[in-house]
Amino acid sequence: MNNEVLNHALSRADVERLKRTLTATAVTGVLEQPDVQKEIAGLMDYLNPWRQSVPRLTGTSSAWLLDRRSVGTTIAQFVNDIEEPDEDVSSYARVSFVYKTILARGKVTRKARAIGRSFRDILMDEIRYRVEDVRDYEEHWSIWGDAAQDAKQFSGMNKLITDAQKVAQSTGVMNGATLTLAKMDQAIDRNRGNPSLILVSRAFRRLLAAKLQSQQRWIDHTEIAAGFKVMTYNGIPVLPTTNIPDTIFYSGSATPTQAQAVGGTGTTSMAFIVDFDNLWMGVLSEFQTQALSNKSSQYEEFDMFMDEALVLFNTLKISALYGVKIS
Repeated sequence: MNNEVLNHALSRADVERLKRTLTATAVTGVLEQPDVQKEIAGLMDYLNPWRQSVPRLTGTSSAWLLDRRSVGTTIAQFVNDIEEPDEDVSSYARVSFVYKTILARGKVTRKARAIGRSFRDILMDEIRYRVEDVRDYEEHWSIWGDAAQDAKQFSGMNKLITDAQKVAQSTGVMNGATLTLAKMDQAIDRNRGNPSLILVSRAFRRLLAAKLQSQQRWIDHTEIAAGFKVMTYNGIPVLPTTNIPDTIFYSGSATPTQAQAVGGTGTTSMAFIVDFDNLWMGVLSEFQTQALSNKSSQYEEFDMFMDEALVLFNTLKISALYGVKIS
């Protein structure tokens, strides 16, 4: 049908409505999905200071590869005007951080669509709740992941930190000892970098604040990523999280393992001192949501997924204080 025939058959208003409909239909698949993806991805960052604090750097291939340099024993020396320096050789070691997939699936039942609210409202509620689940899961395993225990995981901070970078509140004391500021300072000093954040449990933060007050020291606050105001210690933001438990088992000697921390039955907690110039999240695929084709009339399904790995560049620029008795 050419334009002349179309104009005779329809009024001008009808033609305009038809054109708008055709145009909207043509661009729906192009414009709507990216906009929805942006909104859902935004939910991952909303009220999520840990995720917004950790740098997220785009990676390629199957893993993030680093060449770590170990310096020789003779770094530099004083010499006479005709004296040659002692020569030593530095070495490089290839370190690989393999990207791992975090996946969550959501479902909305057919019956739920017919009860109370519209399908779109119920679907968006389920998406929002699943986003909260995924971001909490990501934060949890960024701390406690252990690729040696489960090859599906990437290793978290507790695994990446070497034992030399962990400070015990009191060695040889089963179930930990009371927090002291001297040990807190020692753990911070063990970090050779420029600490960006101290990550603790809520109970640990209260203990730290009480210690500062008991010594009549000023408790300052600062604003971090996402606009959160948190207390500081020695000028370093202190961020509380529910993903560091207060039930970590401490034997009095060895540093806590994943099993002793996750689902532990102890009475201690930990603090992680992080330098974000040396710790970041390598991202192969950013967080996204994808609707699944229907396999049944009973459900509408969707998947949420991302491919990433926590990367530690310099092992001397992260540290931890453990064995702090909470109860």
